[in-house]
Amino acid sequence: MNILKLYTTLFLAGFLFPALSFAQIANDYLLQNTEIFPPNHIELLTTEDNRPSPNLRGPNDLLLAERGDDWVDNAWLDADSIEYYYNSDNLLVDERTKVFENNTWANTGRTNYEYDANGNLILTTSKKWDGSSWINDRQIIQEYNADNVPILYIYQNGDGNNWVDDYQWSYQFNLSDSTAIALREDWDGTSWVNAFRSSYAGYYDNTFDYITLVISEAWDNTDMVWNNNFRITQEYGANNEWILGWLENWDGTDWAMSIRLTLSYDANLNRTMILREVPDGTSWVFSSRSIYEYDMNNNQTSFLSQSWDNGVWSDSFGTLYTYDAYNNLILRIRQNSDGVSLVNSSRDIYYYQILSNTSQPELEYPVQLFPNPASEQLTIDLGDNEILNGQLNVYNLQGQLIHTKTLGNNRLVLLELTSFSAGTYCLQILDGERQITQTFIVAR
Repeated sequence: MNILKLYTTLFLAGFLFPALSFAQIANDYLLQNTEIFPPNHIELLTTEDNRPSPNLRGPNDLLLAERGDDWVDNAWLDADSIEYYYNSDNLLVDERTKVFENNTWANTGRTNYEYDANGNLILTTSKKWDGSSWINDRQIIQEYNADNVPILYIYQNGDGNNWVDDYQWSYQFNLSDSTAIALREDWDGTSWVNAFRSSYAGYYDNTFDYITLVISEAWDNTDMVWNNNFRITQEYGANNEWILGWLENWDGTDWAMSIRLTLSYDANLNRTMILREVPDGTSWVFSSRSIYEYDMNNNQTSFLSQSWDNGVWSDSFGTLYTYDAYNNLILRIRQNSDGVSLVNSSRDIYYYQILSNTSQPELEYPVQLFPNPASEQLTIDLGDNEILNGQLNVYNLQGQLIHTKTLGNNRLVLLELTSFSAGTYCLQILDGERQITQTFIVAR
């Protein structure tokens, strides 16, 4: 079963946000993601080699939900889902995950978020459903300095009644010489003990975005000293684009080359390829490469991973991406190689609430669309909204009006889709000065 990746601060904080959790992340993965380290603010980051992930909130929209399907016997089957809830400031405060079992959606997890007065995430609490009640799972506490830069991150596990410390990261920044230190400490039951330490050097451009050197050290509890672990070196181009990276492991006496990455870009500075090479003792040889394609709006439309096999590139896996008229990611299809071609594996579908970018007010109550995706007919549930002088408009992704309908004061509205081509559409409901816009998918 495909469990949707939660691109929320909970998991970013647990596995990426201290993108310094070197014990948990493979070194070659780190080499491709060291540029995401600087934790000057909380933001969503992709975990798929710079591949796109949905934004929880943008200037014109909020991500309301995502659903994951598995490809089984040449058909898409419901697998899991996530629902997002926001406060009046449009900050994510509640996230609920479900799994589709026995023809019904069942709770699996719930995560709550709390913020300080500056909008910094300070507390993340995750609970899991045991079939009858919510059980504490994990909790993350974060602290910031006066410049809203994270300085402390504490990860705790739930033991049923209490939160128990697991590990913590502390950060020190020196922007005068563009250096930083991240210290990982583990809780041994009575006190914090050293585990890992990473030193960063780079250059500062509004944020500490350009890392040129990372040195990781592991703590030796026997000799009570820090020992070299690995180091990463990166180079940047004239437009501050990352173009080269090297990973070296410490062999006990010297640094030994392990991986080299070379990155390519198009005229719009979209990353088009990452070439991974490994040493064979005398020279660098191809290992794998990642290829990226984009649309005219610079949205990434595809990702392809290939391995070097007997002198030729062979497809390993890939991902396809679809966007709405607002450039929101609405569909992600993952594919794996069967030895001959890429075949569907799983997909994630994202649903947004489009926020008005004018002073025009929204409808008072939520509007629901189902099923979504739909094939023959879409049901629109207007909820408790009283539509007195309403109109329904449907636009394609090119912004063209393709259908319009007058609305009366009926809660349920049926939209026939037999004349619609497969694809993504924006549905707009107008009622006097009020409006709301949502997206739906027609699948054939």
